Amino acid sequence: MELLFIVITIIMILAMSVSCVLSAILASRRPTSVHRSLRIFNILLLAYVICSFMQYYSYTYGSRQIGDLIWGCLSDICYFGFILSWIFIIYELFPSLRTLSRRTTAVVTVVYGCICEAIVIFTSRYDSAADRYVLTDIRFIKILIVINALFAIGVLVLALYYLISWFRRRLSETGIARNMLPAFSGTLVLYMIWTLIFDFDAVHPDLGLLPDITLIDPLLVVCCILDGAAIVFFFRKDPLNLLSEEEPAEEKPDYEAFAESVSLTKREKEVFLLICDGANNPDIASGLCISENTVKRHVNNIFHKSGVKNRYELMAAAMKFRPQ
Repeated sequence: MELLFIVITIIMILAMSVSCVLSAILASRRPTSVHRSLRIFNILLLAYVICSFMQYYSYTYGSRQIGDLIWGCLSDICYFGFILSWIFIIYELFPSLRTLSRRTTAVVTVVYGCICEAIVIFTSRYDSAADRYVLTDIRFIKILIVINALFAIGVLVLALYYLISWFRRRLSETGIARNMLPAFSGTLVLYMIWTLIFDFDAVHPDLGLLPDITLIDPLLVVCCILDGAAIVFFFRKDPLNLLSEEEPAEEKPDYEAFAESVSLTKREKEVFLLICDGANNPDIASGLCISENTVKRHVNNIFHKSGVKNRYELMAAAMKFRPQ
């Protein structure tokens, strides 16, 4: 069982490392808020996997007294970070539904994390029988469980709100939000439900709700699968021309010529050029002093004239276009 866990973890780390590199390249070439949030999310998730693995290794093979506590705290900090970046991605995908500001969400998450880590660090005591630091005061254990449950429920409600809102408005959504929003909000809902069940099982181990295999965080397995799919997509479709050697590296795409080739109107051309600069719909609406609904109409017209379904395909087509 231990060997299987180690092998799976190493595979996850390798897949997530490649995904981090690809997300970094994507964020540098498409500097949108969504891509920047994806880059941060991938980096923090990779750090969480590494810290969790080091905690397991320290407990199993190394010094349990200090190493287990240190790596456990570091993995918790990474956990708080990638949950926060996860929420930020959902915010960016559906900005019109943002219920809480980024600052408020960050403050709540930081306060929650500081309280949890303070309880773990200052109330843990060395247990000679277990040869590790553990929480022994039942009062602090209950407080920690309640705080974790409240945070998980809050995130669950927030993710559900976005998921339900997407189902109601999915016909009007286009581009990246149409597919990514349900994936990110849906998996966040499932993960928060699993977190609540895991915490309940930790309080009532006699019920045996979760088998021993759950020592592997299911989020890591899901992300490993998604990272594998992303890697295959990048190297098959090559949306950023990472593997293309047909054109000189210094040759830049002619967006003006592409806009003329698909017969974009003057306003559609302005919207298209802002899309090429990485602007999202609210940014475009603000820059051109028009409503977001008008921006969506122009974007849909651009997609139709270009024969694409989303912004990724549009950017790939524009980058590969060369005037005759």
